[in-house]
Amino acid sequence: MNTLETIARLQADMKSDASIQEAESWWGQCVAIEMDLARDPRCAREERTLVESLKSGVSDAILQIRRQYPFPDFTSTRVALGALQGSIERRTIGVDGRPLRGSD
Repeated sequence: MNTLETIARLQADMKSDASIQEAESWWGQCVAIEMDLARDPRCAREERTLVESLKSGVSDAILQIRRQYPFPDFTSTRVALGALQGSIERRTIGVDGRPLRGSD
């Protein structure tokens, strides 16, 4: 699974009515995104900063679900995911919607 697919799956999985086990699986997805970007030599510093913001937001959301808050706050997490997705798409997908050469 590539980074964009992992981001899309994380966006879809993040729901306010998630169980603790589902919420804890989000952390594994964050780590997968971080490792994908660590292996990518074209990864920008901004993307690494966004991953740190994402991890912070996800850990806060997991904590809120553990404490059984009625509506966990996903705002910072969704902003970081959207910005990260946009940044990766700009450097890996051409204007025609096809992957750029060498952007596996």
